[in-house]
Amino acid sequence: MRRILIFLGVVYSSQLLAQAQSPSLEDFNRLLDFGETNFPDLLSPSTGTNRAEVIGSSWFYRDYGYLTPIQGGTGLVIAVSISGGGGFSPGDVYAIGGAYGTELVLVDTLSNLLTLVPDSPVPETTDTGEIGNGDLIIEYKAPNEIYHFLDSPNQAAYLYSESSLSEIESGNRMIPPDISISSEFSDGQSTEEFIESFRNGWFENYEDVSVVNINGYDVWVADDGRSTSPVSPELAAFVQVGGYTVVITSHYSASSYFDEVMERLNFVMRESTDD
Repeated sequence: MRRILIFLGVVYSSQLLAQAQSPSLEDFNRLLDFGETNFPDLLSPSTGTNRAEVIGSSWFYRDYGYLTPIQGGTGLVIAVSISGGGGFSPGDVYAIGGAYGTELVLVDTLSNLLTLVPDSPVPETTDTGEIGNGDLIIEYKAPNEIYHFLDSPNQAAYLYSESSLSEIESGNRMIPPDISISSEFSDGQSTEEFIESFRNGWFENYEDVSVVNINGYDVWVADDGRSTSPVSPELAAFVQVGGYTVVITSHYSASSYFDEVMERLNFVMRESTDD
């Protein structure tokens, strides 16, 4: 429950009273699209927004398998009161299901939560680069002229197709990357143990989990693209390098380049310097 609360932004002080305002569908979608992209283990599968008139108020909501069971659903409903009424204020965001239990829980106002959604300038593209985490450096290359990496934070790299980049440049910042590369400290875990704990075990129940050898490394590949109800992202790979686990995720639309991206990765461990 703590991670859900962190995402949903219960970070305002008790002295802050947010001004209630009628929410727009665009703002609610912006918040939930951001959540589904960055927290798929909490808000999955990606669903459309619905509208309902219940318990004295009108609502926008998304159902992640609480009202209607969905294979791979995380069992939550996230809703925002549109009109107020019935004891609810317009713009208040509520959650029910999962760690919240069977009663509506007030999370925050939509306007406060939207301050957590980044609206940074579109980064420059690059076809080669590196990311680092502690002693590990990951060097990457884009697979061909169709896909490009966006300059990104030091510990992650994101690959987009030209069509996705065009949408981002047009103002749609909620486009998920086709392929992402990141790394986590393994904390002494084996690759199998890491998969069982990473994102609360999100990937361990994928339809197919296998081990392949790429460039001398044992790579665990989780593939849910052929299941009857695939979850997102459909592909993930895990490889241990030093004391770190490198995580590569991909949507099935980019599956033909998934192996190529992994084969083009180069891992370098920084040499420790003794004073």
